[in-house]
Amino acid sequence: MPDPAPPADCIAARALDAHVAWILDRAADGPALDAWLVDTVDTLLAHAETLTLAEAVSCEQVTETALRYAADLPLTGGIPELICAVARALRDQPALADACIGDLVPDDAIRTFIAKISELHGLRAGAVAELHRSDAVRGLVATLCLHALRGWIGEAAGRAGRLGALGQRLPATVRDAFDLILARAAEQAGDGAAGLPEYLLRHIDDHALQDALETFWDRLAEMPVAPLREGLGDDDIEDFAALAYGYWQSLRDHPTYRAMIARGVDAVFERYGDTPLRALLVDLGVDRAMMLHEARHYAPSVLAVLHDRGILEAIVRAQLAPFYASDAFAGAVGGGTATTR
Repeated sequence: MPDPAPPADCIAARALDAHVAWILDRAADGPALDAWLVDTVDTLLAHAETLTLAEAVSCEQVTETALRYAADLPLTGGIPELICAVARALRDQPALADACIGDLVPDDAIRTFIAKISELHGLRAGAVAELHRSDAVRGLVATLCLHALRGWIGEAAGRAGRLGALGQRLPATVRDAFDLILARAAEQAGDGAAGLPEYLLRHIDDHALQDALETFWDRLAEMPVAPLREGLGDDDIEDFAALAYGYWQSLRDHPTYRAMIARGVDAVFERYGDTPLRALLVDLGVDRAMMLHEARHYAPSVLAVLHDRGILEAIVRAQLAPFYASDAFAGAVGGGTATTR
């Protein structure tokens, strides 16, 4: 008589072990793994030819995710420490020892940016209008004029050798009146300067503004980085990190910030919602070669570590075991009901 068929549980156990071993062998076999990566990328891209962005995910889903990470994710105290560590490493980078600011920023990009800024007539006119209406600007001019007048008079009297004696002999009321006169003169100067922005707007055209900004950049580009590094201590970096962290926390709670994120996502879906994912990837500069390069760059080393530590087998077995222990597998092999493990 032929040997009786093994129980479904035995078949399931052997099939599970064989399936897990097959996957692990392919993950450890360079050519087999590479073939699997190529096939996977090509399969995904083939489906991406017909699947649109809006079909894959909704605008609401993406907005919710963006807000979750950009606005709602709790920020831990480790973030400022990480910022400080990175900032200190960048500051101490040996390549900066002999560098100038112009070595760190592309000159063409700066000049293109300056040219564009110079063309923004509406923005310039709006800024000038705000300056014209600003009491703070007039107050600043008045304060500067007051200090300049006091400094000039004090310097003149000091050169004459009579400042100290003069100040002591004048009655307090006279000195107060003198200060009042100076303050009033400075205030008048501030009021008179209210028309300065309009004067600048009339006399500084695009070319003049561009020339001024480029001259400033030319001088800034030649500035060495080393003195800036020396003047930026660890305490300064920590203070800047704390300020940036505090600003980021307050910005995340602002309703306008959340509204801008949501509107940005809306704009993406208005532009690409009905676009196939493959075309979207092409617009973003992501092609098949790039995807394969990154997959080949990370997958072998990551899978090797997981394989050596037994993590990969545990993951694969945990994913497959429920099926081989299910009634679905037992029914497929004609063994009836399996015992769930």
